[in-house]
Amino acid sequence: MTHVDGPDCRVVIYDSPQHTWGYVQQLLSSAGLPPEQVEDVVHRIHFGGRAEVPMPDLDRAQALFDRLIGAGPDREHPASDVVLYALRLQRVGGALVHEHAIEVRKGLSRALVRWERLRGFRDTSDYVQLLRKGDRVPEPALTITTRDDRERARLLDVLIERGLRREEP
Repeated sequence: MTHVDGPDCRVVIYDSPQHTWGYVQQLLSSAGLPPEQVEDVVHRIHFGGRAEVPMPDLDRAQALFDRLIGAGPDREHPASDVVLYALRLQRVGGALVHEHAIEVRKGLSRALVRWERLRGFRDTSDYVQLLRKGDRVPEPALTITTRDDRERARLLDVLIERGLRREEP
């Protein structure tokens, strides 16, 4: 997970079990970071769970962000189907809707799922539950709470637009 944060222009990079140390090193190097900064950032990501990379201006921060999220899966890691996607972001309730995935946020936890990995959703008056293909039991991490009917309707529109089917609870 990656995001550009605040007016002081830093990119925050979160650890992911689906990406190897070498993959992250290569991405940061190819984005133009100096070798000593690359090593420091990779170390902080791996051992601290996240790293903030200060950038001199918003344009450079956005360029690094775009490079990281558009890099694709780590070919050295067999389970690397979760990638840092998103060129267009849209916040809907407790979710960020990316071009290739949806990210469900609850407090400090985040679940990022590619659209093609989802089979449908369940809708109640309080929340929307995303359903992964192959899962028999819904995953609690994929439950999106909405504040009001308007927000819920926007979320449902996005899910239907992405081809997901409504399933009965």
